[in-house]
Amino acid sequence: MQLTEELQHLRRELEDLKLKETNLEIRTDIRLDAIEQRIEALFAAVNQLAEEQAKPLAPKVAEPSAMPGPNEPQAEPVADLSSESQTQRQDAWQRKADIKPIEHTKPARAEMAATPVAAKAQTASESSAAKPFASKYSASRPSDSKSSAAQRALPQTQEGREQQTPNWGRKFDQAVAAFFAAMLSPLLGLFAQAKDFYQHYQAKGQGPVFMMTLAGIIAMTLGFGYLLQYSMNHWLSDTGKALTGFVCANGILALGAFIRKRQRAMADFGSGLVGLGLIINYLCAYFVGPYFELVPDGVSYLLLLLITVAGYSLALKLEARVISIVALLGGSLAPLMLLSGSQAPLMYLPFLLLIGGCSLLLSHKIRWPVLLETTAILHIACIESLSFFVELPLQGQGIMGVLALISLHGLFYGYGLGSLWLFGREGLSHRLLALPAALLAFLVYSLSQFSPHAGELLLANAAVLIGLSLWLKQDKQLQTLLWLATGACLGFAALSLLSGELLGLVLLLEALLLMWLGCREQQASLRIEAITLLALGLVINLLALGDMINEAPALLSLPLLAWGLSTLTLFGFNQLLGKQPELSRWEQQLLQLGRELANVLLVSLALVSAWLISESYFLVIIPGLSLTLLLLARRQQLRVSEALAWALLLPLAAQVIFAAVDVHSLSFRAQPLYAQIARVELFLCLLLAWYAYRRFHPKGELRRLAWYTRLACLVLLPLLWLPKIALRFEDWLAPALWLSCFVSLVLARKFRQPILKREADVLLVLAIAQTALACLTGQWPGLIALLLGSIYSGLLLWRYPSLPRLWQGPCRLGWQLSPFYGALLLAVVSHSLEVLFSHTLALSSVVLSGYFFILLSRKPLKALRPGYPFAFASFFIALLLPWITWLDSLQYLQLDVLTRPSEPWLMALAQACNLALLALFIRKRPLAMRRYRQQLPTNMVFIAWHALLLLAYLPLAYQMPTGFDATLSTVLMVSHGCWLMFLSLRPGCQIMLKLAAGLFAISCLKVLLLDMAAADLLQKIIVFMLIGALLLGVAYFYQKSRARLLSQ
Repeated sequence: MQLTEELQHLRRELEDLKLKETNLEIRTDIRLDAIEQRIEALFAAVNQLAEEQAKPLAPKVAEPSAMPGPNEPQAEPVADLSSESQTQRQDAWQRKADIKPIEHTKPARAEMAATPVAAKAQTASESSAAKPFASKYSASRPSDSKSSAAQRALPQTQEGREQQTPNWGRKFDQAVAAFFAAMLSPLLGLFAQAKDFYQHYQAKGQGPVFMMTLAGIIAMTLGFGYLLQYSMNHWLSDTGKALTGFVCANGILALGAFIRKRQRAMADFGSGLVGLGLIINYLCAYFVGPYFELVPDGVSYLLLLLITVAGYSLALKLEARVISIVALLGGSLAPLMLLSGSQAPLMYLPFLLLIGGCSLLLSHKIRWPVLLETTAILHIACIESLSFFVELPLQGQGIMGVLALISLHGLFYGYGLGSLWLFGREGLSHRLLALPAALLAFLVYSLSQFSPHAGELLLANAAVLIGLSLWLKQDKQLQTLLWLATGACLGFAALSLLSGELLGLVLLLEALLLMWLGCREQQASLRIEAITLLALGLVINLLALGDMINEAPALLSLPLLAWGLSTLTLFGFNQLLGKQPELSRWEQQLLQLGRELANVLLVSLALVSAWLISESYFLVIIPGLSLTLLLLARRQQLRVSEALAWALLLPLAAQVIFAAVDVHSLSFRAQPLYAQIARVELFLCLLLAWYAYRRFHPKGELRRLAWYTRLACLVLLPLLWLPKIALRFEDWLAPALWLSCFVSLVLARKFRQPILKREADVLLVLAIAQTALACLTGQWPGLIALLLGSIYSGLLLWRYPSLPRLWQGPCRLGWQLSPFYGALLLAVVSHSLEVLFSHTLALSSVVLSGYFFILLSRKPLKALRPGYPFAFASFFIALLLPWITWLDSLQYLQLDVLTRPSEPWLMALAQACNLALLALFIRKRPLAMRRYRQQLPTNMVFIAWHALLLLAYLPLAYQMPTGFDATLSTVLMVSHGCWLMFLSLRPGCQIMLKLAAGLFAISCLKVLLLDMAAADLLQKIIVFMLIGALLLGVAYFYQKSRARLLSQ
């Protein structure tokens, strides 16, 4: 049968596995357990088949114990043992297949990859764990056999495993291990080894046995010690006690070695007995030496060394790592009990060196670096413990002091370089590099403790390391590490031997050499150390420079020279690093940072040097520094340097502000010379920054800022002299405004910026207004401003159409205002002549009215076309000037320049001329009026003429003697209203009727509210009779005329 053949095959496999080497027994236990359970399941299947054959109608088929998964082949059932039909076989299958498939797995044990055999076993266990062994058939027994089989093989399907409770204990172990790995990284090897031991026994199901064995060893050690100390005081002498202890210890040791060698299943227990024997040997050595004082200290050291060597030999022979750890701990810690009363405690260091050599050889033999790591960590702790028993630093110790120092160096070279030589050939790892680094740091620290000449010793070590690196040229990795150690020794030697002023320079030189070497050998580790030394040197030089500035500033002082050399070193550093073809990301970032820092150092060096030369004028060099930074930023795309070029302008601005505060004035002449220079430099820097960017750094990040600062300076340029002129030379403000306007026009033409054009327009309007005000107040500089404006307006009016297009934009507003500026010129000339024979504005009003009448009546000028509404408004304002003069004479307006005695008949003549001009303008209906008839209808012009007529005869009426002025004004208003009524009879003049009604209403209110209060009875009679007769007559003739028109 197929089951029988498979059973035989599994038995042969079991026998083969039991004959394999003991190096595979850790991993094979899992396989053995699986095979044993498989065999039990097969036996149960065979028994079930036998029972089925005994039944007459039961088909004898094999039931598969596990349904095939999605990736597993379908299990083929064995041949039928009866002649039943297929339907009966299926019914039997359904009746008997009551056991679900099982899948048996065991957790894999901890990884033990110290030897190639262990690595192979690990691979085999991982493959077996990846493909768990599943039995092909399952047993189906009644009662006890079925329940026992179910208990031994519980169902573990994929769904069931997903629903199992998480192993919180294992997660807690991982978290604890991670915490200790981070906090106690030097002890990582010890913790990992202890964890491996525990997981090894726990995976085998012998965790409790391991703990009990360990506890038994500790208890036996303590018990044996107490037995030697107390129980045998009356039985044996001190020598007998010691010999008895050695005999018992070696007996236990021999028993453990025998058990481990003969009985492989008890190998771990035998290793524990060997370790116990070694521990008791160390304990007996302690009783022989310092306790019973049977032998001197030298013999005690020799005895401990022999025990340690024996332990290492047994560990090598028995291939038991536990024994090596016990021997190491006992050999290293037992001599500490000899130090309290020893005459030569420094012998402990050569003793540790010998043990370290043995550990080095043993770790190489068994290919177990953890032993060497444990040795190094333990010996570091032992040397630190030695400092409590000797006086440090060592002075006057003679040959023992020399041996102690040689031992310290031997520990570094043996453990550190030896581990790299023995274990680093297959490749370097972080764990392997951690040991030499820690030993180097310990060597530097211990030399500073043990010897007053630590600097000289570090220099000697550096020389030795240089020789080793030159000798080991073929091993590039080891040579790189030797160079790193050399740099560290030189750096710490400089810290010990040199003063603070020279230390920074030496560190910088060393950093530069290491960087050159790292770039040449393509070693990133050397470059990292060079960067570290460079940062340390820069900090030291910076502190020295600060002390020099605070205490005794001097131009040629050593700290300043050191700072300059620091700057040159950093530039060379960046040059070397920048030539590297391939840099990591962090190296590229450091290179960028180094370039930025080099520029900062250069600026600080220049400013400090200039400050030492002159405290008042040292900021004069800032424009040159800013330009230099801009060039450096363009070459290497440095954003911080570009921002620093702008930030350097802040001290200039601060100097200008502080100087103005000191002298309490913003005047340029009142400032000290250094502040004047700073102000000019600041303005020029902001103005020319855009050109510097365009020439030297067209792709700069802050070029937009330069553009805006230039534009701001261009806007401020025409306004620079205006504040001073407005404060000290107020009369010359108008010519200054014209000058600023001309400068702004030139700038707007040159740079073609809209804001400059707006500025020119604003300055033009301000110049015209200030010119008019200056001429009106009689200021002679106003005539100069008027002449300048006249020349400008005349040239624009004459040559504007032929100007280049670039000039037409800035000059457009001036061209449009030139006709109105002509009115200003005529007004000034006419008023200047008028004041010679009159005290009114009559002549000015007539001249201005005639000027605008001519402008609006003739063919429109191109310059006037956009300003026709303003021209109409100016025309009407000119017509109202006499009336404004009359109001000012009555002190209704507070215009000091116009307040003079009124001349009514001259004013009446001017108003008559104005009325005639307006009537002629309405009659001619010029092109301007026809073009703007929607904005200025004819009816509105008629209303304006009648309103002007009203404003003309009212002042004349009030010039009559008192008593007749009110009567005459009322009669004239009523007569005016009557005339408007007759005018309303014309076609299209119906608006005049409304105007007449309004005028009658005003007359009525005037009579009732004003005239009645001041008139006497006779005046009232005359007024009302005249008004009544006038109104009746007008009403008669108006009605008659209206009827005649209606009849036609």
